[in-house]
Amino acid sequence: MKSYKGTTCFEYELERYQNKKTGTYLTLDEVKSMARGNEEEWIDENFRYVTVTVNVEGRSYFTPGYLSGPPEDCYPDEGETEITSVTLYGKEKEDWEDKLTSSERDYIMDMISEYSMDNYFGDPDDEIY
Repeated sequence: MKSYKGTTCFEYELERYQNKKTGTYLTLDEVKSMARGNEEEWIDENFRYVTVTVNVEGRSYFTPGYLSGPPEDCYPDEGETEITSVTLYGKEKEDWEDKLTSSERDYIMDMISEYSMDNYFGDPDDEIY
């Protein structure tokens, strides 16, 4: 794998259930944990299924290690990917990073890494950040 570094910004859609009374957004697991009795009927009565668009910003870098030759000349791969912000589309400063599920977070991290890699055209010897 080649060296890369970069930042990216993209829109991502999340599936949520919106409480009809309060307008709050919940995951299906959160809604199911609240259900009593006929789960499907209760959910339909109290929530609407929606897709929520969020703006995601992040950065990623990777530098391959050197694994052959004398031990003093070897070093491991180095890299990091981070989400710098997740905000509700159209609403400034409404942070949604803590509302991501672990699978959504993992997928977004992969997308940040992939977009950073695909859009990197710089010198791999440049200082990282």
